[in-house]
This record gives sequence, structure tokens and C-alpha cells, in this order.
Amino acid sequence: MDALNGLANGLFNLLLWPFEGLGALVTLTVVSIVFMPLSMLFFKRFSSQKGIAAAKGKIKGHMIEIRIYQDDLMVVMKAVCKVMYYNLKYLFLNFAPFVPLSIPFVIVVAQLVVRFGFAPIPVEENELADLRPGQGVMIEVVFDEDSKAKALDLEIVLPEGGGLAFLSPIVANAADGVAFREFVVVKPGAYDVEFRVGGETETKRVVTGTEPERLMQPIRTSSFWDQWLWPVEPSFSAASGLASIEIAYPDRQLTWMMDGAGGVFIMFVIVAFIIGGAAIKIFDIQI
Repeated sequence: MDALNGLANGLFNLLLWPFEGLGALVTLTVVSIVFMPLSMLFFKRFSSQKGIAAAKGKIKGHMIEIRIYQDDLMVVMKAVCKVMYYNLKYLFLNFAPFVPLSIPFVIVVAQLVVRFGFAPIPVEENELADLRPGQGVMIEVVFDEDSKAKALDLEIVLPEGGGLAFLSPIVANAADGVAFREFVVVKPGAYDVEFRVGGETETKRVVTGTEPERLMQPIRTSSFWDQWLWPVEPSFSAASGLASIEIAYPDRQLTWMMDGAGGVFIMFVIVAFIIGGAAIKIFDIQI
């Protein structure tokens, strides 16, 4: 999965480089214009277009039969059963090609979210001595089922230079395999926070200040399924026992869109459906 994500990150860096600085809406529109027609052509190539058209025709025909013979209960019942059967067949014929299409769809959405969904963690404006626990940014570390006790041995090390500062000690719960620690941003920059446990060292990227990096994500994970959603950072080594590390980024403000990852997803889906609807007519696709 790490290799696939690395390939996707590099490919999208290259493809989206000309659109940097034009904003999320322009980039989402461009990606949709490219992605949806290709998806529709894939659907046309690998779906049974004749079968879909035939199923739609059968459904219409039996609906007319119900209308014409509405006084004959037996005919109506048979027609209703046939309508249900061809509806199921129609749904299957449409659904089957969309299963492989869901893979590139998830990859594209994940790449857009990590590029446009989050803003850097802002620099703390108050004096460090005036802050109390609860006023900083929380680090949440989760261990896998077989390594919960390692939460008690966890050490979190901030990078040198004083860009980040702890606001609380580590609070660990071995029963649940979780640990928490709070920090604040003193100076803007991109930092790698170290997590040391059992002789293993892993890192989590933290982007702060006002200028976002090209790729930002709040969660680094070892879960195969979660890695589809969070492709920037690789999985952890099995020896570390780490399942996930989460540092909450603020939602990025997006003009004409709902802020954050949800706004990116909704906007992409809306634009994609509009482009996809046009592609269906242009390429004469049965769906």
C-alpha cells in the first residue's frame, strides 16, 4: 500500500503542478473534467451496454403492461414480479463495473483532501507561561491490539529549535492502548515529531504557520483501509506496535465551498456528477 500511495503522490504532484496557486475550485473542476469522462469510457467498455438497454426496455414494457391490464390481477402480479426482477438485473449490470471504478475514485478524492482539506496549525500568540492544558493541540497515539502495554513506554520527542513546545506530560492508558500529549506552536515551520517505543522510532509530520505544504494529513496509520484515505505518510513498522498517530489540523477555508475535507469531497462529487452527466450523453452511454 505504501508503494501505491507513493506512486499516487508523485503522479498527482506532477499532474497538479500547473494548477498550483489557482485554488481548490479550479483544481477540483480540472480533475473532474479529466477523471469523469475517463471513468464513463471505462464503464462503457466494461459494462454490458446491450444488457442494460435490454433491462431498461423490459422494465418500461412491463410497466406499460401493468397500466393496460390493471383490471386483471394475475397479469398485474406477474408484471410486477418481472419489473422487480429486471430492476435487480439492471442494478447488478450497473453496479458491477462501478466496483473497480471505486478504487481510482477513492485515490483521487484522498489526494484532493490532503491537498486542499487542511490548514497549518497556527502559531500560539499567547506567552507559553500563560497557557494551561486544554489550550494547545492534542497528539493522540493508538497502539494495536497486541501492543497496548507499550503505551506506558512511549516517549514523544519534539524537534530541536524550539518551534514546538509541550503543554502537558504524556497521559497513557495501557488498558486501551492509547496515549495523549498536548503541544503548542512557537515558531512556524514543518516539523517531524519523534515517537520512540521499544527501541523503534517513528515520526509524524506537523505543518505549522500560515503557508500550507503541498500535502498535509492529520493521521498517520498502519491500517490497510485507512491508508487509502491518508496516503501521504507511510505505515508504521510492525515492531513499533503503533496503529495510528493523530494531530488535528484546522479545516482549510475554501471559497464558495464548505470548509475542510468535507467541502472538498462534496464539491468534487457535485462537479464530477455534472461532468459525468454530460459525458453520458456525449459518449452515448447506457446507465
